[in-house]
Amino acid sequence: MHTVLPRRISAVVAIVGLAVGLSACDSVVSIVPMASCTTGKSFCYKPAMVSVASGTKVIFKNNTTVIHTVTRCATPACPVSGGTGSDTGFGSPGTIPAGGTYAFVFHGKGTYVYYCQIHGYGIMHGTITVT
Repeated sequence: MHTVLPRRISAVVAIVGLAVGLSACDSVVSIVPMASCTTGKSFCYKPAMVSVASGTKVIFKNNTTVIHTVTRCATPACPVSGGTGSDTGFGSPGTIPAGGTYAFVFHGKGTYVYYCQIHGYGIMHGTITVT
């Protein structure tokens, strides 16, 4: 009984994911409000640190009622660099509306550090590691 239940749950999760346009190879980062953030910040990316294989599409889903961006870090906006990954073009082309998404397929191995331009690095930032 214990081995059957997890398989059924996994199958349901996979079917639901496919029904909303996700493939088995996609990764999702949610933009969530304070109640869902472990850091006590107003908003956050969840999970804040994601590791994916080269060729993976990462979908950023705005689950808040306000606009956000996904912007690769650069000084002076961030106290850190944008990471070691070689992909260009990573970053939402403008704002992501409430309920909206932004997706990017990562190919260049390394790290990609990003933040929300509206709320700042101190409130919202995350890292994608591509292996």
